[in-house]
Amino acid sequence: MKEIFLQKELHQFDPIALRYIFLNLIEEHDDAKTISVDFTAIEYVTGIFLGALVFFLKKAKDRGITIQLVNVRPDIERIFRLTALDRIFTINSSTWLKK
Repeated sequence: MKEIFLQKELHQFDPIALRYIFLNLIEEHDDAKTISVDFTAIEYVTGIFLGALVFFLKKAKDRGITIQLVNVRPDIERIFRLTALDRIFTINSSTWLKK
């Protein structure tokens, strides 16, 4: 399993740049069966970010790679539930880091 740590500033990129970043991550970890995406630094998400994340998931699935989200803040996890994205993403909320 490969682990990716998202940077806090990631939400500031435009949709095309986000898709490019996520596509490069898949290219870099093409040999992985699972990519674990660490949300520790992510304090909030935008619709653009969520759209790019869905793009990432689809491209990863095309290559047989499973995406797992870890250390997702409870308020962000709630957004995933409200948008029904929790049905397509594996979210390991038990790994949320208590501060």
